[in-house]
Amino acid sequence: MFILPASGQEFRPLEKVDAALSNQPSRAGGPTPGVDSLLPANAVSPLPGLAGDDFDSVLKPTDELPNEPIKAALVFASLLPLDAGERVNVTQLLVMQEDFSGSLDLFPFVDIAMGVRLQNLDAEQGDFVSVKSTAMDVTIEADVELQFDLLASAQQAVPVFRLNDVSLYRGDQIEIVYQNLQLPGRIEHPLELPLKLRLYPLDPGLTDPEIASQSVPFEETGLTDAVWQTLEGESRQIKPGKAVQVNVVVPQIVKTGQAFQPYIDLLDRYGNPANGPLPSFDILLDGSFVARADSNGNDDSRLQIPEQRVAVPGLHRISVRSTGGGLRGQSPLILATDNPAFDLHWTDFSPRSLGSLEQDQNSQLSDTLTELDSYPPTLLATIESETRNQFDSRIHYRRIADGGSWLELRYDTATAAVLLAELTGDRRRASTSLIQLLAGPSAHEWLLAYYAELGSTFGVAATQASLQPRGLNSGPATAILAKPGETWFQALSQGRTYVTNGTKAIVLWDLNGTPPGARARYSQERVMNLDIYSDVPVVQVDWLKNSQVLNTVIGEPLEPVAIEGEASSRLMPTKRLWLNISLYSAAEPIRPGLSLPRNAREWLGYIKMAGLKLITISAPVLDKVSDSAIAINPNDPNRVDFLGWTHGSWISFRAQVEIPAEFPLTAADLNEPAVQPALISVGESPGLDDDPTSVGRDGLDLLAIQLHIREGFEDVLFLPRIREPSATPGLEELVTLNSLQVESFHRDLIANGYRDKVVMSIEPELTSQAASFSYKDTLNLLPGDYYHARIRLQNGDFIWTSPTFVGGFDAVFPE
Repeated sequence: MFILPASGQEFRPLEKVDAALSNQPSRAGGPTPGVDSLLPANAVSPLPGLAGDDFDSVLKPTDELPNEPIKAALVFASLLPLDAGERVNVTQLLVMQEDFSGSLDLFPFVDIAMGVRLQNLDAEQGDFVSVKSTAMDVTIEADVELQFDLLASAQQAVPVFRLNDVSLYRGDQIEIVYQNLQLPGRIEHPLELPLKLRLYPLDPGLTDPEIASQSVPFEETGLTDAVWQTLEGESRQIKPGKAVQVNVVVPQIVKTGQAFQPYIDLLDRYGNPANGPLPSFDILLDGSFVARADSNGNDDSRLQIPEQRVAVPGLHRISVRSTGGGLRGQSPLILATDNPAFDLHWTDFSPRSLGSLEQDQNSQLSDTLTELDSYPPTLLATIESETRNQFDSRIHYRRIADGGSWLELRYDTATAAVLLAELTGDRRRASTSLIQLLAGPSAHEWLLAYYAELGSTFGVAATQASLQPRGLNSGPATAILAKPGETWFQALSQGRTYVTNGTKAIVLWDLNGTPPGARARYSQERVMNLDIYSDVPVVQVDWLKNSQVLNTVIGEPLEPVAIEGEASSRLMPTKRLWLNISLYSAAEPIRPGLSLPRNAREWLGYIKMAGLKLITISAPVLDKVSDSAIAINPNDPNRVDFLGWTHGSWISFRAQVEIPAEFPLTAADLNEPAVQPALISVGESPGLDDDPTSVGRDGLDLLAIQLHIREGFEDVLFLPRIREPSATPGLEELVTLNSLQVESFHRDLIANGYRDKVVMSIEPELTSQAASFSYKDTLNLLPGDYYHARIRLQNGDFIWTSPTFVGGFDAVFPE
């Protein structure tokens, strides 16, 4: 027989598979040679029974349980590669390899890191799953159960498909059909769709025909306790798209006059290595042609650039362009010094980036593990869960009884451990090298504060992998500052790091000369120094002491533009300003280390200009987060509609507005305190759809920004037992430009104990690529204080440095 393909797919035929594998008396045919080759080896993998997982069944246990799980194979109906980032229709076949009589439940589940939540309610929506059978007299019931143990203490509403009191024979097939399945954009591993079975064989001791009848409710059939097993099934390749990005890889800190090796990576729109031959490129250093890189027909995604060197200290850049001019790219800033204090390395802890670090330093991670000897790979995540990780065989999930959420890397005899934020930790562990401050699009500053209270030094880390349904197109990443002669792994294990959710700037931070992730000698004089070299200007630097803001520094604005022939203090009659709108939601768990972080939330709303003219918008952060959107309303050119998502993180966008010529402003006007209140409530105004100028105020009070945020609800992807997701309040405000001249607009939105934030401000134009900041703390100095810096860039990206502790010691000595 042939399986009919879903749209856009070519299915491989399983000809006569019923006859080939079936031994049912009413069906003809015996075994056919070669059919077993369709079935993957080791397709059946038993999973121990999970106590307490019978949610709605009142089953009568018996003493006779099967000695072995059901024998079946899970294969794809087609093995054609799939396109990264697309929504696809995929069909799997559960092929029986032996006869079976009884009842069973089918739980299709997808790797959590893919951000997929399967549903069986609406076939037109994404990630719809259904099950059907080609066997005769088999009825499949669809239901939804609240499933525990898929992720720590979380609960998930999982589609379950029940086959009650059936007889299946060798060769019978059950089809699992996934419609509009969203594939990840970033490819690390092939697609795997395992199937979890909950098996209820018939009790041979039952003779009552009513009990054996299909008309008897499932809960009353008198079946035995469930036997759990998991079928891993086949893998299906995901292919990258065509080359649209050129990434120039360079060491960002180099020694003047010393040669260094740059590379060109050709990437698709999701950042995957693109397939196909590479073109030749012209290489330019600081805008001047220096060399040509020829691929020579190489079909690898990386092209080596001839070695380069810079003779002058300072900032430099390499740019490349294909000979046809269709592909262009440039490197991040390169800092050349006579005596560099560090080498700078980047990783997001994905297998690809770790492999690149190994390749760059001609080193390999040790495959020796003191734990789990049956798992020889060196990347080991110990996470409380029964779900086997599907995106990397080198990552292993564990239940809460076995420990908390950890990522371990081994290099020879050294170990670097990362405490992960999205699952509970393990209090039995005394110390860690790193904590996960960024996980995909999520930020977890609360974890830094929580772990720093224990007093041990550590660094911050950022991972590409996340348990959230959304992801970032680029970033986050961990910067590793290695001293000369030190490997990246040695620096990583010392916590000498900083993290970014996007822009890969050079950040050099110290406290009294002590680098991040370390401990400075106790002193009553504490001077923090920060040097930043960035493609994106620095808007704000927060100095933090014990996780509280100690001082805030704002980036230096450009000088006002003078009108020719007039005093320099006079600005242009038509003045343009940038407004920044930032949104934040808290994510700290109710019980840090013991419960899951708070769920994420969406922001749906708009801003509308009143008396101001909207010129353009800029929203790099929203553009990077999947399932987010922003646009100027096509029916109202002065309105910006947005849909954002935050999880312990900030998202922001900027709107450039023009002040009409009838309101000429001077530099003094922009700096004088406003007379009017900080804002005007919409309840006191004519309404969002009316003309605010009818309020009757003079001058700048006629210029305002209407802000509307709709009421909503927190994400329900995971449901922590301690706190259920709650409603999120809306917001309607009319903020005058006059009030924004005095101070930024701040509003807190309380959602069941959590404080989310909305901030609107006027921000200056900035251009500097290099900035230096310094601050001296002289108040309330105590041993054990820790300091770090948080940097906000003009495009909405953030950078966090690892904390530096003052006084104390790391080794705990016995009495």
